[in-house]
Amino acid sequence: YRAWASEMKLLLYREGTYHMVFNPPAQPWTPDIHNLHIKALTTLLMSMDTELQMTYSPDDTAAEIWNNLRQIYHPVSIESTCLKLSDFHSVRLKPGQKIGEHLTMMKNTRKELAERGYQIDDYQMISIVTSSLNHE
Repeated sequence: YRAWASEMKLLLYREGTYHMVFNPPAQPWTPDIHNLHIKALTTLLMSMDTELQMTYSPDDTAAEIWNNLRQIYHPVSIESTCLKLSDFHSVRLKPGQKIGEHLTMMKNTRKELAERGYQIDDYQMISIVTSSLNHE
């Protein structure tokens, strides 16, 4: 699922339909917005097996389908959240790794933890980032 989700995010972004899945505007939609949604929906559905496609209603939005797939194939448990949090606090900048790449990874992990219900405020984030840097 994770590989599929990463590839789909890139494809949706390239097609200009990413926001229709992850931040759709309120309905009713204009014809242009509706067309963007149809494009995003079609992209999602065409990436699935036929049996899986058949489980969704024509009335489902691309965002609803994405969220449903995430809940089914990437369930969140207390244990996995604790493990992710532990890894987050112990991550270190690797020798030769670019700082921008390191910070992007940390921001993405913070966002994922927030989606799981574990908020990390700015002061905590500064402390975690500072601790992750090599002090040599």
